[in-house]
Amino acid sequence: MMAEPRPESDVESVIKTDERPKTIYRPDVAKQIKLDVARVWDRVKKNKNLTQANLARALGTTQSAVSKLLNDQDGHPWTESYLRKFSEFCGVSPRELLDDELMGFMTEWDNDGKFPDHDFVEECISALANYFSGKGLPARRERLASLAAKLAARLEGTHPDAKTMDREIESVILENALQSE
Repeated sequence: MMAEPRPESDVESVIKTDERPKTIYRPDVAKQIKLDVARVWDRVKKNKNLTQANLARALGTTQSAVSKLLNDQDGHPWTESYLRKFSEFCGVSPRELLDDELMGFMTEWDNDGKFPDHDFVEECISALANYFSGKGLPARRERLASLAAKLAARLEGTHPDAKTMDREIESVILENALQSE
């Protein structure tokens, strides 16, 4: 008698955590982020005399949700948006919360943990979409957003012409490909 194939969700649960792509939502990474955020929060709240209620207002959520976010035993993960707001509210660099590899997944942050100008990032997303489209290659918006943040950081303060933009796009794509090896 042949065994029935496992449902896809069961197959996914068999994959070991460390074999899954590294993102802020992977359970082991999410737990480490919680520990790092809690460490930073303990320091900042003492130095600035802050409360969870203050943090909840800054994050735009409830004190109960903040309590879950700060509890490393709770599975409620930090989102990119919450990490950004936390970093801004506490006046700390996102690098205190995330390693280099994870910083690369943050679509709103450049490699130095800065928040590029939103309009310029949108312009870079369009430029990247046109670049890939011109090459006949599909591109997902979330992937373009990550590359666009890096491109925006690289071009910050400049007003590139089309030729310079294409050259910088190619450089960012190449650097990103080399970093992922």
